[in-house]
Amino acid sequence: LDGTTNFLFGTPLWGVNVALVREGEVVAGVTWLPVLREMFVAEQGAGAWLNSERIHVSTRHRLVDSVLSCGIPFAGKPDHPVFAREMALLSEKSAGIRRTGACSVDMAYVAAGRWDAYWERALNAWDMAPGVILAREAGGVATSVTGGVLDVYAGNVCISNGAIQDALMEQLNRALG
Repeated sequence: LDGTTNFLFGTPLWGVNVALVREGEVVAGVTWLPVLREMFVAEQGAGAWLNSERIHVSTRHRLVDSVLSCGIPFAGKPDHPVFAREMALLSEKSAGIRRTGACSVDMAYVAAGRWDAYWERALNAWDMAPGVILAREAGGVATSVTGGVLDVYAGNVCISNGAIQDALMEQLNRALG
């Protein structure tokens, strides 16, 4: 279950995640958003799907035209000052920043072209793994939050439509100080 706080407070933005990881590579994933009745499914080489309809990432090419989503560190999570710098940098360089409170929702929305990118610096592999394969199979990219090769067990991720990835990485890395 991802978006536990949303679930506990009766907010419909939460999901159930299942993924298959082989030798560190996510090869299949499912994100089920029960209240919204949306099932996102992806398998390596077979595309990404929402309720049996093929999905694709957005086609926006400029960061300033893009809607971004992120995980906000809450009590007990690290990197609050980094997050504040990210907001200062990206809020003036994007069409908006969203936070649903569920990585599963945000990552599925990037795969479906509803958002253009998502990042978070402190999360669990089981929260992000399905979204990684969804984004890749929908035509996007998935990297570490600094732009390196993604390790789903390292606790951070950045996915996007691919077209804005370099510009987003530039700002996220600037926020590190």
